[in-house]
Amino acid sequence: MAGYIDQVLPVQTQPATYQEIRTEHQANGVPVSSWRSLVNVGLSLTQYVSEAITTARNIVRTVLRGLFVDSLQEDLAAATPEQYAQIADAAVAFAKSQYQENQQPATATLLRAELTSVLSAPVYVLNPGDMIIGTPATSNSLLYTLVEALRIDPGGRVIGLFQAQSPGASYNLASGTTIELKTTFVGVSTALPASGARLTVGIGNSSLSLHAGSNLANSNAQVAFRIVVDGPNVAVATVTTATSLGVTTITVHSRSDAGSLPLSTASEIRDLLISLSADLLTGVQLPAGTDGSGVMALLSAVLLPLADGPIASAGQDIQAATDLLNTAVAKWDTLTVGKGTDDALYYWATQPPTGFTSSPVAQCQVLNALKYDGTIKGGWITVLVSGELGPLSLGELAAVDGNFYNPRKFANFAKLTTLNATPKVINVTAAVDYLKSSKLSNADINDAVVAALLALQRRLTMGTQTIDPSLIEATIGTANAAIWKVVLSAPLLPTVLAWNERAVFNVTGMTYTAVLP
Repeated sequence: MAGYIDQVLPVQTQPATYQEIRTEHQANGVPVSSWRSLVNVGLSLTQYVSEAITTARNIVRTVLRGLFVDSLQEDLAAATPEQYAQIADAAVAFAKSQYQENQQPATATLLRAELTSVLSAPVYVLNPGDMIIGTPATSNSLLYTLVEALRIDPGGRVIGLFQAQSPGASYNLASGTTIELKTTFVGVSTALPASGARLTVGIGNSSLSLHAGSNLANSNAQVAFRIVVDGPNVAVATVTTATSLGVTTITVHSRSDAGSLPLSTASEIRDLLISLSADLLTGVQLPAGTDGSGVMALLSAVLLPLADGPIASAGQDIQAATDLLNTAVAKWDTLTVGKGTDDALYYWATQPPTGFTSSPVAQCQVLNALKYDGTIKGGWITVLVSGELGPLSLGELAAVDGNFYNPRKFANFAKLTTLNATPKVINVTAAVDYLKSSKLSNADINDAVVAALLALQRRLTMGTQTIDPSLIEATIGTANAAIWKVVLSAPLLPTVLAWNERAVFNVTGMTYTAVLP
């Protein structure tokens, strides 16, 4: 449907304006049929006037279109790449002048990278800025800098937080992407497996930080951790694992004294846990500033955050003009009696929380009369949110939830829950043939595949839907022009997402073969 301005002031051409004037001339008895020569004064003046009127009319039309949201949205949708920047600038100015809504800036990616040390390596005590990692390219490499204090012991396996050196979504990497150290630390290597957010248990020198792995060996079951004592006078600490009801529980059986009090230190337990597969625990480390000398207390089973990729916080491009206009329109409902409407809650959910320059929310659904557990109940509101590629971090989620309070942004009788979309991990396994003549390596093709699946993950919305294997196969097949053949072995069946889920692709078990056509 045409916008308001298109209805009342459609685009005009010079020939159409000329014909309108010529028709009026005829109605007034002007002998227009005698206008044969190009030097005829009447013809010349009419052509000139029609051109001037058309130009002025279309200038007015363009200005007026810039004052209406629907017209700007239409122009953005129809714009060529050359036109888009100019129209986007107009949309940004419009949102600022009419709604006092600023375009949110680009943000930088925060990666969780695995760092593994050989037994013969020294102890490395790192400070923010000491280590740089990046993609292998010698030019246009994506670089990331360590942003936390970190200790890497001989034979250790830790997760470090690295921030992209420039903002933007192009720095978001998928698990399995080839990564390397750009600063030299003898005996240390890096990788990007899927990992969960850090969970620290204990206090001070009696504490450990853990990151869950994909747990592919147990069908992506969530990982739990606990510390027990089996009885008095246990001389040797051990670790066991058991999977039940979709959870793999790691149990540390601590050394104990005659009174069944635990004796195993954090350092001792760390060494035990490192013996487990990285698929189960990608990172096992002593928190910065601790030495692991303290005895760890007994601990009931706690769930580790699910391994949903290597991204702790997804980088975002500068807010798209279309998204900015949607936010601006939603703002209307926050100003008067509309407070608490779906649009108003959407607006608050997508505003930068306190301490943020941009909102971490990339997708948002306001679900009225729905509890956080999916049951329908009046008076309840669930605001389902997701980041650029998956769930928000716990800190981001709490900050977004804070947008709805102080002052309260919804009715006093209502109960509101800000809920993270749950990652639905889809393991992807395939045999990929690519042309030997391309001169590419297996790593090149793998990086193209994981990047293509990451782009698909970014495009897919959260919520109820079915993802067919053919979509995944086609995404792999078009990831690079050199790919000749794809045989997908997982998933073989369609993946059905629940109302609160979002797809996360985990590339595993891929094989690549260079072939002649």
